[in-house]
Amino acid sequence: DTPHDWSIEDLPQEERSADNPAESGPFDKEAVGGFMVGWAVGGTGWYRKRFRVPDGLDGRLEIWFDGSYRDTDVWLNGASLGSTHHGGYTPFYYDLTPHLLRDADNVLAVRVKNEGSNSRWYSGSGLLRHVHLVQSPMMTRIAPDGGVFVTTETLTTESATVNVAVVVEHIAEILRVNVCLLAPDGSVVATGDTQAGRQPVSLTVDKPRPWHPDHPTLYRAEVTLLNDRGDVLDQAGATFGIRTLELDSDRGLLLNGERITLKGGCLHHDNGILGAAAIDRAEERRIELLKAAGFNAIRTAHNAPSPACLDACDRLGMMVMDEIFDEWLKPKVPQGQARYFAAGGADAEIAAVVRRDRNHPSVVLWSVGNEVYEAFERPDIARDLRDSVRRHDTTRPVTAGVPAPFWTHSEGFEWIDWDTSSDPAFENLDVAGYNYEWPHYEADRARNPRRVIVGTEAYAKDIFDAWQLVEKHPWVLGDFCWTAIDYLGESSIGQTLVEPDGVIGFTFPFHTAVCAGLDLIGRRKPQSYFQEAVWHPGVLHLAVVAPLLPGQRLHNEGWSIKWGWPLHLRDHWTFPGHEGETLQVIAYASCARVRLFLNGEYLGELPTTRTERYTATFEVPYAPGELRAVGLDADGNVIAEHVLRTAGPPAGLALSPDRTTLRAGNRNDLSFVTITVVDAAGVPVPETIPGTNLPVRVTVTGPGELAALGSADPLDVSTLQGPVRRAYRGILQAVARPTTGGGNGSITLHAEAHTLAPAEVTITAE
Repeated sequence: DTPHDWSIEDLPQEERSADNPAESGPFDKEAVGGFMVGWAVGGTGWYRKRFRVPDGLDGRLEIWFDGSYRDTDVWLNGASLGSTHHGGYTPFYYDLTPHLLRDADNVLAVRVKNEGSNSRWYSGSGLLRHVHLVQSPMMTRIAPDGGVFVTTETLTTESATVNVAVVVEHIAEILRVNVCLLAPDGSVVATGDTQAGRQPVSLTVDKPRPWHPDHPTLYRAEVTLLNDRGDVLDQAGATFGIRTLELDSDRGLLLNGERITLKGGCLHHDNGILGAAAIDRAEERRIELLKAAGFNAIRTAHNAPSPACLDACDRLGMMVMDEIFDEWLKPKVPQGQARYFAAGGADAEIAAVVRRDRNHPSVVLWSVGNEVYEAFERPDIARDLRDSVRRHDTTRPVTAGVPAPFWTHSEGFEWIDWDTSSDPAFENLDVAGYNYEWPHYEADRARNPRRVIVGTEAYAKDIFDAWQLVEKHPWVLGDFCWTAIDYLGESSIGQTLVEPDGVIGFTFPFHTAVCAGLDLIGRRKPQSYFQEAVWHPGVLHLAVVAPLLPGQRLHNEGWSIKWGWPLHLRDHWTFPGHEGETLQVIAYASCARVRLFLNGEYLGELPTTRTERYTATFEVPYAPGELRAVGLDADGNVIAEHVLRTAGPPAGLALSPDRTTLRAGNRNDLSFVTITVVDAAGVPVPETIPGTNLPVRVTVTGPGELAALGSADPLDVSTLQGPVRRAYRGILQAVARPTTGGGNGSITLHAEAHTLAPAEVTITAE
């Protein structure tokens, strides 16, 4: 199956040992990439496929890869199809036609090498994205790599002018291009044609429905290539949104003529316990989770996203900063992408990404770098990359993420004076991307009156201060927190809690970053609600500054104080042994005021406006029961409520699937099932009650299988693909997937644990 990531699979059985128990799962403390890749193992993998060419299939047959990590070679029937592809996240293809057997089995072999230290985060290994066999005419055809490009020239409530440019390869006669635009319901809204190779087809759409994050309407362009006899030579299509995008140095980023702010988060490409396999539903779910948490933008840190991710962003209304490079000429890791940057490698990657992604209405910015060593020394590189982007798309601005400590030599980095030395890094960018440097916005704008700024990265603890500048100055486009969802690799950079065994820092078995508002399995942490309150009205969430368990301590030094959350918070009200002790209860709320009640008794009321940084702190003597908060508007009306209830002893398991219907036999469909340890009343039981974090066994029957079973535990390096996993803070996640060729029926997921009442859920495959 593809997409496929072998680095998330268990290491071979024979390599397991008592000295290295991690080898019962996918992680190895001797992994060459170390903490940066989450102790994951690369290596060399082979894929083989046998197939026959269907009778009557004429023309050219190509194999297209949406992305493969990392160095990829392809053979057909023993013949090499071309040079090695080195870009782990960029699309590429090979022509199979010269070596095809038309009347016998064909053997396609793909070798993928992921060797050495070549990434600063968990990359995964193998055919991480979709692979397609594509048939097209032998010679004259619509270019398959971005040959249809749709832009919106003008837009009003009454009409829109849509231009469709079509690139045709190998024109040997007079040809015509017909274009048909389809509305979301499939009805025809405009048609037109032109001679191939001439100007784009210009079409008028009446009463257009513009694409916007709040109403992401999508249209379709269908293109037909014909000769002068009316014979159809080729057909192609593109999904697009009718929308305009303008960058104004005073008014900011204008979407459809109106300013829009980027409520953003940086997003690495892995899908948590599934690894880096870009399964369609997993990619879609991440965007759903972020939309529900108040985001309207992501930055694809620090590589081009999968097509499935962008498709989801288009459908769901998530704007995208599409980032291409993490290195330029100087490497950050020994075998990084920098070695392929020169000699046309950068231009080739830009062409592949921009031509593929430029029809996506969700993409609003291109980023050509992140914290590159040459940021301020070599502004000519930024200029060349910007110009390379513009050769393929002039409708979006170009940026790059630049930090304060500019690395300037291979031995390390040196701090520079930002005010006197940072300007060259931005002189050739349309938008200046600031990593963590929001305190410089106003001074830099005063020095450079036309500069437009975006916060390409910000610590979660700084989100309030950074966002005040976005609201104050239209020339600050928005902010992208580091990071939106927790990810594999960059192990423990945000970890502040030290467990009794004392493990801390970039050490095994820490394998996740622990620095996001949503954890590895997509559950929101208290800091996520604070961020939502900064962005949106009517938010209310309670959290408690939790007493430390025996042997625990807080570590607030070094990296963790930057990327971690400064308070040790839990969003439950279960602290046995602390009765009568005063606990701090934090309300993150974008309400006028918040009232707090304990077991029906009124405890007080505090303001939670911007003046209070959307935060109220109550001192509450702990007593078991119900802790209830209500949020009020300025007129005293209740607009929000949040309740925490004390849990009793663990009594059973509860299952909550995100979807109860899947497409039968579709390997790109998934159901993410949350498994929760609950008490007799169904209240979730946290880790403060003994017996909560116990092993849970999961079985799946029917036309489905268990694709993954895991938790957000940053220290648990056991298998993610077996039937048993220990709960973490009373929570696990199971992922159910339809079986290959499976028909309609009921997929039953059953969960059980020692001494607890079991639970099961039925998912329909149809």
